[in-house]
Amino acid sequence: MPLSLAEIESLTLKAVANLTPPPISPAVFPHFATRIDQVISSAWKDSTLAGYQDGVDHFLAFCSRNNIHPSLCLPANKFLLCSFAAFESGTCSGGAIANDMSGIRAWHILNTPASSKCPSRPPVTTQMLDLLHVHLDPLNHLDAACLTVSDCALWGQAHLGELLPESQEKFSPKYFPMVHNLRPTSSSDLSCMLSLPWSKTAREKGEDLFLGKQSGMSDPITSLDLHLALNTPDSSSHLFAYRDAKGDLTTLTKRKFLACCNSVWLQHGFPCISGHSFRIGGTTELLLRGVPPHIVKVLGRWSSDAFLRYWRCLEELAPLHAELLGPRMSSISTA
Repeated sequence: MPLSLAEIESLTLKAVANLTPPPISPAVFPHFATRIDQVISSAWKDSTLAGYQDGVDHFLAFCSRNNIHPSLCLPANKFLLCSFAAFESGTCSGGAIANDMSGIRAWHILNTPASSKCPSRPPVTTQMLDLLHVHLDPLNHLDAACLTVSDCALWGQAHLGELLPESQEKFSPKYFPMVHNLRPTSSSDLSCMLSLPWSKTAREKGEDLFLGKQSGMSDPITSLDLHLALNTPDSSSHLFAYRDAKGDLTTLTKRKFLACCNSVWLQHGFPCISGHSFRIGGTTELLLRGVPPHIVKVLGRWSSDAFLRYWRCLEELAPLHAELLGPRMSSISTA
């Protein structure tokens, strides 16, 4: 008796299921897992690991003194690590605390499976900035301020926390740029410099942010000019302050800014964006435009190891710097 169509489909599905290879995992390929562990564990010198073990021991002793259950010590959460560092600050030098934290970080690298690591944050792109310029109103006081921050943050490779406070109460001229912190560059009338009174890397020493004139809608210089003309903050006001419904100057907060941007981007299929995505996007955009990596590094105030982590578009960036290379230079004889 011939099989029915349903029986044929059922048998076919079972056959395909039997042919499906097992997933690639440590359980199926234990020798892969062993090799990974070997490489990770040999990434540090024995002397370095010995020093790092001291940091882990100090941390566990702190947890024990404070009656924290061993199951809650490691992996450690952010609050517990901050508490440990705060308590050490009264008896240890900054260098000693940094060494202890490096040891705890090494423990997490050695003991955290790769699958549990957070995915890379997506960068903001110029396409996304153009969407903001299309859908936000440059004659609206809040929108004009948000457009200015988005353009300055991306093209300046800025940490959003260097430009905007988390809340109105946390604003202070000691940490956030004022109008008087903006100045023209010495070599060009088109671009400008923004003196940050506080930066993530230099802290209270501050750093200079370069804002270069760009073509297209997301030019930070044009946005700054429109924002300052519309919102008219005085020289001692927050650079990105805007006029509220009563006409009073209001400090733009990080939360309000991101809500404004994400309200546009989510409607166009983009994921919810965090503040650091602007810095990542600015770095990637400059590299894609052909700016030499060492110049991008200086403009973005990057440290070498952190800089390389944010090459988000390797398939697009690599050809710009490593395709159709010229012949190697011949060796120069010193004889």
